[in-house]
Amino acid sequence: MQKYSSVREGLAAMQQFTLRQRKVGALLTFQDTGSKIVDVCFLFESLEAPVQQLIKKMPDMAIKGEAPEDMPHLLAARNTAMRSAISVLGEEELGLQTPHGHAEEALLRDFDACCGQVKDIRDVTIYLTHSPCTQHDQAPSDNMQGWPPSCTAKFSQLAASHAKWHFSICYSKAFGAMEGNTDAEKALKTLSGGLSNLSFVHLG
Repeated sequence: MQKYSSVREGLAAMQQFTLRQRKVGALLTFQDTGSKIVDVCFLFESLEAPVQQLIKKMPDMAIKGEAPEDMPHLLAARNTAMRSAISVLGEEELGLQTPHGHAEEALLRDFDACCGQVKDIRDVTIYLTHSPCTQHDQAPSDNMQGWPPSCTAKFSQLAASHAKWHFSICYSKAFGAMEGNTDAEKALKTLSGGLSNLSFVHLG
């Protein structure tokens, strides 16, 4: 998590690390009860799963030049072996970063702590580089115990637990199942349960 003293500064930082590091970002911002934008904001980024992190640390584990029909079982065997190694040696011993997951999950883990630094919250606006994953995506986020799979469902749970606040989820690009959907905002609203205090906005 990175803390910034203005929303403009936070958005600029998110754009830069997205372009340079090709990471997915989430910026948490607030408006107070007087409808004034709160200066302080918090930036979060995605963190790859342990297997993907380990592959980057061990380039020799990359599988290349094999016949396409052989790739599924080769990748499955390699990933199983790497998960076993991580289980035995431990993520810290291997120098892996934790906790891993989507940028939205990182935001949710620290949400209460961030709110504790802000007074008189009325509205919460979360800026995303990409639309949140849904249960219809190939691999919806599922890295938080007690939270449902997919970031869209997690935002629904967050909004339901803070009914006095309005949550706006603003994203720059459509992701996964939302790509090519001309009414993605409505689709995300429906998938999130149609809560009155939760809305989705495409900034593109």
